[in-house]
Amino acid sequence: MKIVNFTNSFATKYVRRMANFSIRALIMILVVGLATVSCKTSDDDDDDGDGQQLEGFMYGVKKGTIVYKISDWYDEEATIETHTVIFDDNGKRTRLETGDDDIMIFDAIAGKMYILYPSDKEYLEMSYSGYGLLGAYLYLGDDLNSAWRHFPGFKKLSNKTIAGKNCTVYSWSADGVTVEWGGWNRITFWCQSYEGAPGSSGSSRLEATSFKETIPDNSFTPPSDYTKIDY
Repeated sequence: MKIVNFTNSFATKYVRRMANFSIRALIMILVVGLATVSCKTSDDDDDDGDGQQLEGFMYGVKKGTIVYKISDWYDEEATIETHTVIFDDNGKRTRLETGDDDIMIFDAIAGKMYILYPSDKEYLEMSYSGYGLLGAYLYLGDDLNSAWRHFPGFKKLSNKTIAGKNCTVYSWSADGVTVEWGGWNRITFWCQSYEGAPGSSGSSRLEATSFKETIPDNSFTPPSDYTKIDY
């Protein structure tokens, strides 16, 4: 039996990676989501009067493959990584590839999470409930923007064309940190946080570089020639 050291496992590395990537921005995203759910529950709460309501915390397209460029600036030198997110069933099934040896799969339909180790042709399987990476990449601005106006310095920026999509972008600031968040069809295509100016020390940016509404076959199950291991 292979003994898996979770200190060096992908799960631990991913948690650390997400902690390094603009934790302030991710916290603000969570706050926006909570504020939106609590503040906008009926047509009477719609500041714009357009009747748009929360249609569900899911992506607006059924399936897709997104490639992200993630940049962190430390001492004004950028550390750049490429992540690929593959999803189906509007995000209920999601796969994350980071360029490391390990791959994560979240399957809310099957109630399972997998960590694949391609170099060893092995995988871990765990029970799972929830929507995994969906929340990390969900964009609420397409459906729900009224509640955002309560954030300091809130404003709508010019739309950005990112990975071929016309993305809505909003910005706000708090405690000296400016956050820009943009997306299309409830998918985040752009998220940037910075103090002072973009690209300065401590800045972070996530940007989609490509998107297509197709996915590789068998993206959400371990390959048949992989061996299941214990943890």
